[in-house]
Amino acid sequence: MLTGNAQVLLYEGFDYAVGDSLPMHGWTGINNGDQVFVTNGSLSYTGFAPSVGNKISFDGFGRDFQKTFSSQAAGTVYISFIFQVTDASLLDTVSYFTGVGATSATFGSTVWIRKSGTGFKLGLNARSTVAYNSWNNTVYDFNTPILLVVSYQIVSGTTNDIAKMWINPSASSYCAATEPTPTITITNGGTDLTAIDRIFVRQAATNSTPFVDMDEIRVGLTWADVVVGVAGNVFQNEEICLVTVDTASTKNLIIWEKPIDIAIASFKIYREIASVYTYIASIPYSAMSVFTDTTIGVNPNTTAYKYKISVVDACSGNESDLSSEHRTIHVAISPASPCGYNLHWNDYVGFPVTQYLIYRDSSNTGWLKKDSVSFGNVDWTDFICYLPNDTIAYLVEAVNPAGCNSAKAVSHNSTRSNVQRNYGVLNVAQPSGNDLNLKISPNPANTKIYIESENDFKDALITVYDIHSQILLQIPLQKKITVLDISKLAKGVYIVKVVSEKGIAVKKLIKE
Repeated sequence: MLTGNAQVLLYEGFDYAVGDSLPMHGWTGINNGDQVFVTNGSLSYTGFAPSVGNKISFDGFGRDFQKTFSSQAAGTVYISFIFQVTDASLLDTVSYFTGVGATSATFGSTVWIRKSGTGFKLGLNARSTVAYNSWNNTVYDFNTPILLVVSYQIVSGTTNDIAKMWINPSASSYCAATEPTPTITITNGGTDLTAIDRIFVRQAATNSTPFVDMDEIRVGLTWADVVVGVAGNVFQNEEICLVTVDTASTKNLIIWEKPIDIAIASFKIYREIASVYTYIASIPYSAMSVFTDTTIGVNPNTTAYKYKISVVDACSGNESDLSSEHRTIHVAISPASPCGYNLHWNDYVGFPVTQYLIYRDSSNTGWLKKDSVSFGNVDWTDFICYLPNDTIAYLVEAVNPAGCNSAKAVSHNSTRSNVQRNYGVLNVAQPSGNDLNLKISPNPANTKIYIESENDFKDALITVYDIHSQILLQIPLQKKITVLDISKLAKGVYIVKVVSEKGIAVKKLIKE
């Protein structure tokens, strides 16, 4: 737990007896009127450092109370606190109830409230003149704790100091080294403060100060000093969304989704090495949630790889347990008989896979989905015989049914294997005997071709393919001479394949 021991200029948790007044505990009263008393119970905010002790409650007209800290004449002073408004029924004007000060009557970064419908709005002023107020448009509910952070930056020069306000900042910013985007920013239009040495609570008037509960005040010089989360309460539910191979088929990508309201400093990536998950990289929370494994020797074309991820807590530096594992898809190919290729791959591990999609690229014309098989089936054969100069490539894809987003509008919905490429010259079936003693003439041809054979074949079949491996013609092989009408084929290059009980022959045909 981070409380008064954090590196802050002032911490006030009101860990005092109920009924105590503020002057009993180091606060100085200004003006006359009602006291501010310690009341029972504390205020808390989800994910923020746990509250201690009790709280204070005040309203309407009364004394102002101030508590000092070491004077700061340069840089930025931050204050944070939890508060709630319990009633604003008497308000008919606006005023401020807290801020920082340079003297008992010189204030900066003042926090303002005004009634709005069934709730209230919050405003900020670099100093305390109502004309310079800037209001947030959100209407907040009564009896609902709000985590508020304000800062005052002393800037060299005149009438240029900067005040900022954050209303309910995201837990992902807790303990962060840099402040997030503020809700309100104001550049002072009046006289700047020369130094800051106190925080105050103010009871202006019954028609301008609502009923307020206030707790857990922190003053510091950095965002991390005053915006602290629950130390040691490390987020344990981070998971990899998917792992995949990049489009160049040279690197593995690990993709996850970042939690929004969690105090995370970084993500750590682990890869299985010799059956042990070994740390390989850290990615800051602010970066895109994609990691490219550029480790020398890691090659998705040789094997599949397993990965896990963890988170590092921003407030404590503690690391979570490792996530579930994800394993890439590695596909390998081997020659099929008598033609084509056999594909074999490993099942993807990490999300539920219903089917694998099989893609083929012929002669670098682009990926086309050729087939799909159910999960658990890790083999597929392409029996097509390709041209000798054709380049054939394959990959296998599995779609993540939930999809995932690595932030900055980059979506990843599927994992892909490596790409396996072979050249058509290795893919044309070797003829049995002397090309089955077949001869095609004329070649090139225009309207018809004659397929002559010196042998008699039983149940032999002639098939004509285009360069995309689509079957265009198919007829039985006749004895001695078969006439094949090609008049309806477009001009181009085709493959003629003859399959018989005595073997297979593949010939190239040119249509003029």
